[in-house]
Formats: sequence, C-alpha cells, structure tokens
Amino acid sequence: MKKILIFICLLLSFSLVFSQEEEPYQSLEDMMAEMQKNDTIYKVQFYSSVKYISKFKDVEKEFGTAEYVTSYKYQGLFRYTFGEYHNDPEAAKVLKKKLIKLGYTDAFIVAFKGGERLFDLVIYKKYDF
Repeated sequence: MKKILIFICLLLSFSLVFSQEEEPYQSLEDMMAEMQKNDTIYKVQFYSSVKYISKFKDVEKEFGTAEYVTSYKYQGLFRYTFGEYHNDPEAAKVLKKKLIKLGYTDAFIVAFKGGERLFDLVIYKKYDF
C-alpha cells in the first residue's frame, strides 16, 4: 500500500511540474499528507481506559511491533487502536478477528477522516462492522 501511495505521489509531482496553473508541493511528505487527508482510515479499537497505557506487550509479541498502536481521548477515556488501513475496511476486518483471538473480545472497527473519528453509522453499516 505504501509503495502505491509513493507511486501516485510521484505521478502527481510530475503532473504538477508540467502544470503552470497549480503551485507544486514543497515536499513529498506534504503531497502525501494532502492526499491522505481525504482518505478514510480504518483502525481496530481494542481497548479503552481511564488511565493512559504506554505499552501493550501482548500485541507487540503477537504482531512483532506495537508501532501501530495509537490512542485518542473521547468522553473521558483513552481509546486504543491498532492498525491503519487507508480506504481498506476489509484489511481492518482481518485484524479485528486476530485481536479478538488474542483476547480483546470487544474489538471493533473505527473510521477516521482528516484525523477525526467518524460517527456516521452509514459507513459502519455499509461494511458490516
């Protein structure tokens, strides 16, 4: 997925170089950030707590990394998610099943856009989360 995004960014950068109408991006990171702000990002929420938790050793052991564990605060609780799938809810479903097998039986998929969690039930019903 990352290679595809880089390829798309390169194509866009070439088109911007030859276009006199648009301002080119300052860097590849800026271009990728601009593209990704329109993506729907799917993550699996697997835990919530009043206290901040810095490590989930069981997740790190099972998946070889905890790099993709993130948290956000909502209604007074820290919510912990794992994974980050741009426009790919099916991949999030697979990860959800793995986290449930790991013992996080209340795991569920959450969607984000522009850094904000989406609460539109149509999205969740569409993909049968």
